[in-house]
Amino acid sequence: MIVTDTYRMADKLEEKVSINWSEEKMQKKHDEFAKRIARLKYDASEFKWLDQKGTVYSLSKDEYTATLLTSEQMIAEEGEVMGHCVGGYAGDSSRGSYAVYSVKKNDEHYSTIGFRRDALTHRLMFEQHYVRFNQPVECEVAKQLPGLILQKNNELLSKKT
Repeated sequence: MIVTDTYRMADKLEEKVSINWSEEKMQKKHDEFAKRIARLKYDASEFKWLDQKGTVYSLSKDEYTATLLTSEQMIAEEGEVMGHCVGGYAGDSSRGSYAVYSVKKNDEHYSTIGFRRDALTHRLMFEQHYVRFNQPVECEVAKQLPGLILQKNNELLSKKT
């Protein structure tokens, strides 16, 4: 699947790909091409709602770190790198009704978490969590991250200003 995606993106960018590349090089080029394509199509400006109460920017558990993606461009890049449709939520995120977190395991892309976000109350509602190509999350530690983000979101919302 990664080879097919890399060839597709290389074609869009008029770049060359070699079937003789190692798996590591193919992955590196895939991620590079994904970022370049996202830069062409999506706004890099940070979302205006980011300074609102309840915003959880980052959360770690063991070797996993979930980081809030703060622009349409970042969300599009995540979708390309992870081989799933999260880029389609970029507009919702820009409007404040969706929040996307990129999960890395030891600084390598691992999974993506999506939450519906109430633009008035700023509460999050868990919606989805997938590894590459919309495969289910297998790791028990990673499975805990959406609940931990929800807990932190609720703590931040309940604090007095």
